[in-house]
Amino acid sequence: MYISAVAEELTVIEFERGVELYNGRFSNPAEHGVRTIEVEDVQAPALYRLYRATAQESWVLDPAGRPDHRTPVNV
Repeated sequence: MYISAVAEELTVIEFERGVELYNGRFSNPAEHGVRTIEVEDVQAPALYRLYRATAQESWVLDPAGRPDHRTPVNV
């Protein structure tokens, strides 16, 4: 699947939900070598930020097409 998207930095009112989603990727993050983050870890002056990607277009490869024939799909 190929996706064209627009990324936007989360706003202050979205930080808590974004951190909750990020931390919820694994039931036990430590097992995967991942640490959980706090809101303070993704807001200024911290080095890292959280972004939301909004899909604009999406495609799949058509198996009959050669060498790279992308077929648009609606998601």
